[in-house]
Amino acid sequence: MCIYFTNQENLTYKNGEHIIPAGLGGKQKLPKNYVSDQFNNYISKNEQKFLRNSIISLPRQILGPGKRGSLISTKQTKSEISVFTQINDDTSFSLGYIKQGKPFEIPHIVLNLTTGETQLSLPRDNYEEELLEFKKSISDANFKIKLIKFPALDINTFLFGIKSEIEENYNCFVASQDGIKNPFNQKILNSALEATSAITKSASVLSSKIKAHQKARIDINYYRCCAKIAFNFIAHLKGNEFVNQQKFDAVRNLIVHGINDELVQILPTFPKSSANMFPADSHQILITKIDDKLVANVCLYDHFNQGVLLCEDFNDEFEIQGFICDWRNEKEYNFIEYLSNKRYNP
Repeated sequence: MCIYFTNQENLTYKNGEHIIPAGLGGKQKLPKNYVSDQFNNYISKNEQKFLRNSIISLPRQILGPGKRGSLISTKQTKSEISVFTQINDDTSFSLGYIKQGKPFEIPHIVLNLTTGETQLSLPRDNYEEELLEFKKSISDANFKIKLIKFPALDINTFLFGIKSEIEENYNCFVASQDGIKNPFNQKILNSALEATSAITKSASVLSSKIKAHQKARIDINYYRCCAKIAFNFIAHLKGNEFVNQQKFDAVRNLIVHGINDELVQILPTFPKSSANMFPADSHQILITKIDDKLVANVCLYDHFNQGVLLCEDFNDEFEIQGFICDWRNEKEYNFIEYLSNKRYNP
């Protein structure tokens, strides 16, 4: 029986569920018969948003890890495409992404519909290759477009960028004042092609002194994914029959249906004196019983701290249990064993 879809029939169980998402560096998995493939497919878009759009996306794109928890530099996490402005010039715009704390521009055109002026900007590295690929992409016009809202743009100014393999579902990015209009038609695409043919040298080099404009969310999706981490761990500790009890239905409904968001609360960051007890930038889960409630603390990147109410009217005995994901060193620990070893091997 799936610990999330419970009594649904005809479920399959081909893959094991990570206790902590692989995108955050989690390694250990639940047994395969705990979480159905159908639930994993259902929740994957929410987890992708958690990793790419929530407050967690900021340390992830600066610190890591990369795709599926990889520590290889070529697979390090990239931010979503967003609008950049120069530190000393709020009227100069470009499109790009952040990787390991550094800005990278993508090939793009700044277009003014009033004047008809177009300005092509290409990264300095691999300039000729980027130019050929940009021209080919415009000619093919096989666009999966994402619209980006940036109110500082003039109503007649648009940024049109093309770059694959940055965001999973898009290869074309259009920034406008309202994030709704997409002015591109064949006439404008022809103008863009003319702009690419008219230049012989890269006219724009991205400054390191830029402002990146991103939005990081703490919303119902963030609460759902934090609760799922806690719920996965209690299932790991106590088994699937234990968490399939009705007393866990409230937190299960939060994870599956996005209701009962009051079950998750943002907590203060651990004081510095306490934070040093854990590996740098690690993730931690602690579960304990307080009065008649079973509660979890989920701390991500040793900083972002959430409390999760797993269930009320919990009358069983329960001693504190925990889990540490030291993703930088690709190791995971039982909390009590880790503290004992640290005490005797400081």
